[in-house]
Amino acid sequence: MDSSEVNNSVKQTRGKVLLRMSGDPKTISQIKLDVDRQLPNHVLFATSHGNGKASLFNVLKAYSLLHPATGYCQAQAPIAAALLIHMPEEDAFWTFVCLCNRYMTDYFKSDLVSTWNVRTMWDTGRAFQIAAEMRRYNLEVLGISETHWTQVGQQRLTSGELLLYSGHEEENAPHTQGVALMLSKQAQNALIGWESHGPRIIKASFKTKKEGITMNIIQCYAPTNDYNSRIGCNFNAKVGTDNTGYEDIMGRHGLGERNENGERFANLCAFNKLVIGGTMFPHKRIHKTTWTSPDHTTQNQIDHICINKTFRRTIKDVRIKRGADIASDHHLLVAKMKLKLKKHWTIRRTISQKFNTAFLQDTNKLSNKFQAFHDLLNGEGTTVESNWKRIKEAIISTCHEVLGHKKHHHKEWITVDTLDKIQEQRNKKAAINTSRTRAEKAKAQAEYTVVNKQVKKSIRTDKRKYVRVKIELNMLFELVKKYQPDIYHHMVCFSVKCNTEPIYFAIDWFMCLYTRNLPWSTVLRILDMFFFEGVKVLFRIALSIFQLLLGDSNSRRRLNSMDKLMESLRNLPKNIVGEHVLINHSFRYTFITKQELVKLYRTQLKSIELISSSSS
Repeated sequence: MDSSEVNNSVKQTRGKVLLRMSGDPKTISQIKLDVDRQLPNHVLFATSHGNGKASLFNVLKAYSLLHPATGYCQAQAPIAAALLIHMPEEDAFWTFVCLCNRYMTDYFKSDLVSTWNVRTMWDTGRAFQIAAEMRRYNLEVLGISETHWTQVGQQRLTSGELLLYSGHEEENAPHTQGVALMLSKQAQNALIGWESHGPRIIKASFKTKKEGITMNIIQCYAPTNDYNSRIGCNFNAKVGTDNTGYEDIMGRHGLGERNENGERFANLCAFNKLVIGGTMFPHKRIHKTTWTSPDHTTQNQIDHICINKTFRRTIKDVRIKRGADIASDHHLLVAKMKLKLKKHWTIRRTISQKFNTAFLQDTNKLSNKFQAFHDLLNGEGTTVESNWKRIKEAIISTCHEVLGHKKHHHKEWITVDTLDKIQEQRNKKAAINTSRTRAEKAKAQAEYTVVNKQVKKSIRTDKRKYVRVKIELNMLFELVKKYQPDIYHHMVCFSVKCNTEPIYFAIDWFMCLYTRNLPWSTVLRILDMFFFEGVKVLFRIALSIFQLLLGDSNSRRRLNSMDKLMESLRNLPKNIVGEHVLINHSFRYTFITKQELVKLYRTQLKSIELISSSSS
């Protein structure tokens, strides 16, 4: 017997075992409900004829045992039923497995929808940390409460997530309340639209793979019991374990006893036919408590994920993720969904791309193309429409060839040291979760508090450094643009082709007082001038290096690639870095005054403040 025969024998034996094994009771009950609905008029599945229903039940049950992570969903039943019409039970089972593995690799994968009260996103670096946790848990949509952001809008984070936010819109509004939805790239593709309804409610609609079904996700943040308001739809509600009178909208796997807000919330769900997901699935107490008091003595289930009663069976599980950390007393609450998101294509949707106009200085190629335009217009037997079509194609092809497209590249400003501190903070959170006694919890909480303060301080330091460096380098770039336009265009051309910001060429020797690239005698002279004249000396030296290195056209032709230019900047020629040559040349830029630098600084500060605040 060869290896293929052995594999087939093992496969057949395994299939027979799976078809006769008993499955998970919850999965079996779901399968039994669907079996009776498949092909009721076919002779194989009629009640009084054949054994199609039994075979269909066995196939679906066996697949849920073979792939327990995927389990069972309604879309599997009609496929398996169609296979059973044409082949025996065991063959239908393995054919069904092959179809799912080859053509529906992610069709039955659960999409994760979640909600989290983060207490605030107004602190520097909070959005970055939340996005990191979202990626760590592979979440598609994350609803966020208490963002403390004002106004309404959307912001794309440096890591690619899209943040839709809604807060107070009045002028000088307080940084309180606020809700948001953070979307993964897949969720962004499926997004149809979104609406803001004040600082407490935000709604987004998504296209799903189920034809004709749109998924509407509403994130709410409502007052606590002691808030002076008559708002009844409050997700700060304890619904408890007793579901008497509410059997249709909640299970018996809640936590604690229902409070006043819990009663209001249950009535709201009953009126709108919403099922409270966290009460439907049995879990340990630690996986149901969404809020823990600061002293770790009180735990409640006050955050909830609800779903329309019609789609109750599309939700597979609801539980908290205690490992997620954002220095909040609320835990991340996650729901596994069977309903899949699908990319939403709008009618005649086009993606506009901007051409890089910095390359317009390449007059040779442009003049050749313009000559081609002239030839096209002078051709015989041409119409206005044909002329326009040719000119349009020529212009676009020229832009692609000569200009290229502008590319936007996001840069993370949080340093590796800060990321290490964030990981240490997660470890301290895990220590709190695993502590068995109150003394251990108190000790772990004290250590966590210390690390949390270090993380906040480190993030603020990183942001200040990022903003300061960005401003100073942009100032230098503006000076090059103003006083050395040829060098400016030369650097812009190479930087765009290689997707590199040209100003970062100078970072080694500009930000470190040139200590890595200049002789010590020159460095000491620069420092001496710096102490007497101030920061304008550093900008003068930087401009002198640019001029000495790239001032003539021969040098620019010689440094005709990014690699050559970078290498030359890292290893400056000895004939230009000497004390007398470089310092004497810098005196040519004495017209650069402190007033000009202050004006540049303020201009750059205003332009970067928006980026700085949105990246926090």
